[in-house]
Amino acid sequence: MNATAKFLSLSLFAFLALLILPAAGSTAQEPDAETGATQKTETQSELEKSMKALKKGMRFLSRNLENPQAKERVVQTLQSMQSSAIATFSFCPAPFTKEGNENPEKWDLGFRQRILDMTQVLLHLESAVFAKDSDQVKASWQKLRDLKKDGHSIYEEEDEDESHLRD
Repeated sequence: MNATAKFLSLSLFAFLALLILPAAGSTAQEPDAETGATQKTETQSELEKSMKALKKGMRFLSRNLENPQAKERVVQTLQSMQSSAIATFSFCPAPFTKEGNENPEKWDLGFRQRILDMTQVLLHLESAVFAKDSDQVKASWQKLRDLKKDGHSIYEEEDEDESHLRD
């Protein structure tokens, strides 16, 4: 393992060790006791807040990642996205597929693994930006986009009215 890989692995471990997060997610919605209507819970609100920040970061990076004049802001955005990703770690969306409902532990574990994978890619991308390694920046950016697409295909319930709006 080279020095950069060791640094990134240790950085991710240290970052996670500093955070105190519940290990298991909870359901995203609970019925109201009086009306029976489904209300947003803290889980859903926190997940939406973090995902919105990640989406905003992705948009900024897509326009500025290879712009040398924006390097400082790119690094700030990457670090902010790392924090947002870690903030979602314990806020797995409620299962909505047959497989997810049959094995909610596996559903939750898969979500948390993808969040860690995304955080690791964000760290690699930050390292590549610092190293001015254009090939690694491009490879990490593509991996990040692929992880986003994969995660959304599994964990984002598609609204029939909005299916034509997907990235």
